[in-house]
Amino acid sequence: MTRPQAWYLLFGFLGQLGLWVATATLPWYALQGTGGIRALAVVQSFQFLPRLVLAPFAGSWADRFRPSTLLRWAMGVSTVTIGGTAVLSLGSSWGHVLGVALLAGLMTATSVTVFSATQVLLGSLVADEDRTRLVGLAGMNGSVCRVLGPVLSAALIVLGGAPAAFTAGALCAAAAVLAVLPLRRIEVFDAARPQGRWLDGIRYVRSSPALARELLTFTVVSLIVLNFSTLVPLAVDSWYENDPRVLGAANAALGVGALAGGLLLATAKAHATTGRTVATAALGTAALLVIPAGRSLRALLAVLLLLGAARLVYTTVVQVRVVTATPTEHRGKVSALYTMALSGTTSIGSVLTAAVVAWGGLAAGFGLAGFVSLAATPTRRTRSAGQA
Repeated sequence: MTRPQAWYLLFGFLGQLGLWVATATLPWYALQGTGGIRALAVVQSFQFLPRLVLAPFAGSWADRFRPSTLLRWAMGVSTVTIGGTAVLSLGSSWGHVLGVALLAGLMTATSVTVFSATQVLLGSLVADEDRTRLVGLAGMNGSVCRVLGPVLSAALIVLGGAPAAFTAGALCAAAAVLAVLPLRRIEVFDAARPQGRWLDGIRYVRSSPALARELLTFTVVSLIVLNFSTLVPLAVDSWYENDPRVLGAANAALGVGALAGGLLLATAKAHATTGRTVATAALGTAALLVIPAGRSLRALLAVLLLLGAARLVYTTVVQVRVVTATPTEHRGKVSALYTMALSGTTSIGSVLTAAVVAWGGLAAGFGLAGFVSLAATPTRRTRSAGQA
């Protein structure tokens, strides 16, 4: 671990913690601010659309500007938007809720810019063959924040309401801006290189059949398999009468599993193809085990630990394979396509998953996820062996 890598991980921790504190506070404020589910729907929808629309442009910016400069500006915008939600959350009218929804959209949209810029910056911090380990550590960061953020949000809401929680998120984002500053000194950036347009990323993917297959398969798996944020609450509601303690334990189990997956990636020497194959097989197997094991709380938490670890390993390995297979001048644009596949399709897939469960029950939802993941596994293994 070098000092620049430590600064990079600190930046990721602070930035993600601020985002998770804010996003965990938003539903509580939306429901309490006007007392209705319509406000929650408005706030959630405003978060989804800007992120999807901004992704192609964010990738182009990452290839055009210095990554550290882009990260400072993106986290500065995030600081301002989260701080703005803190001010607006002092009121409870529909006007305040709409203002918070707009700022929440800008806040989550900046995360796309941050992701694309960090993929370019990683080239200055670590060689491509060692990228998986550093990204695995970053995944552990995200897993910790995924658990710690909602806990801090709940505690701060009890102490000072939504304004206090949003203020804490803004302070974390501001601290992340400071953590970027040391990275500028080690950054390798050629301002004279060809920069192209955002469609060049799509053209490059189309010119590389292996990369196109990777992204297409990842899109399908993201659409159907990685919707645990919808499936798990539905399972808790059905089997445990929506007990908030069980839901909290289930979400914590997913987070702890992701921590274990990140630690495995940071320390193991297994080939990326092996990691991807094992992860998809584990995802499919665990999804199919939820139904027979789910009514026992201990068994359910054990399966969710496996799901959390497999999801982190799978998404990280695919991310690394996509980025390292892309030339430097297109990495920002192609990583933005990865973000669209992950963030955009899981949002759409959540609606699809809810419809499948409404039609066929929980067995249909988890069964579809399991079979799709298992079907993806032998395809990947065969193609990788053929290429070798």
